[in-house]
Amino acid sequence: MKLQLIEAPPDNVDTEPAPATATKRSDVQTRWGGSPAMLARGFVGVPVVFLEGMAQLKPHSLTPAEALFVICVMAHKWDERPPFPSYKRIASWMGKTESYVRKVAKDLETKGMLRRIARIGRSNAFDLEGLFAKLTPATAPSRQSTRASTVTSPRTKTRKRNAA
Repeated sequence: MKLQLIEAPPDNVDTEPAPATATKRSDVQTRWGGSPAMLARGFVGVPVVFLEGMAQLKPHSLTPAEALFVICVMAHKWDERPPFPSYKRIASWMGKTESYVRKVAKDLETKGMLRRIARIGRSNAFDLEGLFAKLTPATAPSRQSTRASTVTSPRTKTRKRNAA
C-alpha cells in the first residue's frame, strides 16, 4: 500500500471557488452559521470599540467576567433608559452564582463604570454611562493603529509588521 501525500492549499486561498452568480451575504444570521434558530431570541450588537478598548481602559481594564456582564446587561437595553435584568438572569446566562454576579457589578461600580439604581421591590437598573464615557473612540485604540502593528485574518496567521 502506497501513501500519497497531498499538499494542503495555503491558508489565504479558498479551496472551493464561489459560483459566478453567488453574492456574499454578510447579514448577522449568515455570519453566525446561517440558521434562523440562532437569532430566534434576538442578538446583541457589540461595538468594536468595546472589544478593542475593554482591556486598554485606564486605570482599570475590564476583566472577562465584567465584559460578559456588560454584554448580558446590554441584551436588555432597548432604549436610552438603563436596563434592569435580574441578577438571577445574568447569573444564569454567565453560568455563575448570583453572589458572584453581584460582586462583578460591585467591582464595575467601584471602577466608575456602572451605577446601580435601586428599584424597590424590583430588580436594579444598571446605568453604564460611566463605561460608555471611558470607551469613547478617542480613548480606545483606533482600528488603524491596531492594524499598524498586527495583521490578522481568519485565513492567515497573525504576523507582525515592521515599524516604520
